[in-house]
Amino acid sequence: MRVDSRLKPSRHQIHGRGAFDRPEFLRQGALQIQFHAPVRWENIRPPFRISAQLEAPIIVWGRDDRCWAFLHDFDERGIRLILDACRQATLERRGPYANPFSGGR
Repeated sequence: MRVDSRLKPSRHQIHGRGAFDRPEFLRQGALQIQFHAPVRWENIRPPFRISAQLEAPIIVWGRDDRCWAFLHDFDERGIRLILDACRQATLERRGPYANPFSGGR
C-alpha cells in the first residue's frame, strides 16, 4: 500500500470500508470507518454509544454509526471523558435517587 506523503499523519490511521483487514460484515452499513490509536475525545462527535459487538468494547459515533474505535485506543483524557459521560447519563437516568447518601446535594 502506497501512502501519500502529503497527507497528515493522523489521516494514515483511518481505514475505510475497502481496507484489507475489514471483514465483509463491517464493509456494509454501520462501522465503516475505524480510528486507530491514539484517538482523542475531539475525534468523536456526540452522541456516541458503547458497543461490545467486536472482541473488545468499542465507541461508535457518527451518522448511521459509521465511525468507531476500540475503547483501549483512546488516550487517557478521552477514556476519562467517555467514562464521565457514561456516569452522567446513569445519574440522569436514575434521577433524584441516584445518590441517596449525598445529603440532598
